[in-house]
Amino acid sequence: MANERDDSRLEKIDQKLRILVVLAVCQAGITGLMFIYLVLENFIPSNSSLLLFLMGLCIFLYLFRRRIPGWFGNLSRFIFANLFEMRKSDSIKK
Repeated sequence: MANERDDSRLEKIDQKLRILVVLAVCQAGITGLMFIYLVLENFIPSNSSLLLFLMGLCIFLYLFRRRIPGWFGNLSRFIFANLFEMRKSDSIKK
């Protein structure tokens, strides 16, 4: 039993560390994009925000290309499950 508790604690700590690492990477990415935006604003004032947005979107899509279909599937299942749940609860109230 003690080993199971220790294992579950270690797993929780590992998950929290992974979340912190992901947040640190996101923060570094946002800071880098802000720096690029400031540099581009001096050279291309009218198109820098569009260019920066496209670059950020491309980087996001590249980094999360394997997870995006799963996110879309989870989101659609969540939405449809809630829609059917609401319809069932509405029919019960009547």
